Amino acid sequence: MCLLRDCDVDEEFPDSDDETLDPNFEETEEDKLSTNDNFSLNFMKKVVEFYDARYSTGRKRHTWKSTKHRLSTVPHQEYMTGFRHYIEQHGTKREKLNIIGDFVYDKFEEARERVLPVNDHDLRRWAL
Repeated sequence: MCLLRDCDVDEEFPDSDDETLDPNFEETEEDKLSTNDNFSLNFMKKVVEFYDARYSTGRKRHTWKSTKHRLSTVPHQEYMTGFRHYIEQHGTKREKLNIIGDFVYDKFEEARERVLPVNDHDLRRWAL
């Protein structure tokens, strides 16, 4: 056995290649998204309210274990900190950009229905 600084990891574990561990494993698009879940603002509010619920004595109603069991889409307790931050900011940046994008697209559709010309500066103005 060698110390980490004295030997190379590949020498210690020569079969550490992922393909040799499971040759039939293929990472799907759903697996890739599972580490980067996109939660809605309403869902985040519900999760935080559920987790932070307290009895009249001040004791927490739900432990992390019960929260994880009930809301299995939240894999780690560290997500709660992020959820609180997003709630303070009134949503994630992606949600805000989606709202702006939908608004600009609706304005674009409205202008095209009225047969009005639409330029780049119009799109920028609507986005602001």
